[in-house]
Amino acid sequence: MFICLGLSKKYSKHHTIIDPFQSSQWNNIGFENLKKTGVNYFELIEDYSELALPKLLKDGKKFDLGFIDGWHTLDHTLIDFFYINKMLSVNGIIIFDDVTYPSINKLMGYISQYPSYEVIGTVEMSYPRRELEKILTFPLKLLSLILPFSVTSRILPGHIAQKNRQFKLNTSMIALKKIKEDERSYDWFKQF
Repeated sequence: MFICLGLSKKYSKHHTIIDPFQSSQWNNIGFENLKKTGVNYFELIEDYSELALPKLLKDGKKFDLGFIDGWHTLDHTLIDFFYINKMLSVNGIIIFDDVTYPSINKLMGYISQYPSYEVIGTVEMSYPRRELEKILTFPLKLLSLILPFSVTSRILPGHIAQKNRQFKLNTSMIALKKIKEDERSYDWFKQF
């Protein structure tokens, strides 16, 4: 709803929603809430993102914003990013939710190396959760400062072992801006 309301002031607006469970598990609550607020510029695709996104790409769709909050495994989130990256306009924004999940956290360490993106914002975890994490992870963070990254990257969660300390992976959400087209070579790889 917030994305659609943010679009409400634009002359040309369209919001594509992919949710395979909107009617089956959520009883159309999202759909009904959009209708109640008068939003009629959206398309709901009730299918899995790994099936819907390739079709959108094939249809030539372009987007200014991508919000990834789907199946929270590394491979599923990477597939979502892969297709959204291909359809996202330069200066477009992609937001990842639930970055504290180990799978998404690890993936963010990889995506943060992409030369065509820059971090433009994060949403911190809720206060009690953030404080608890600081207490529980303090000894591990000390260990990550002593041991080489090649060792800590294999044994510690990404947000603790992260080599690039300025990239905050202990956040709930991360927003990246696409600053240029993806021009990586076929064999591009950066250690993460």
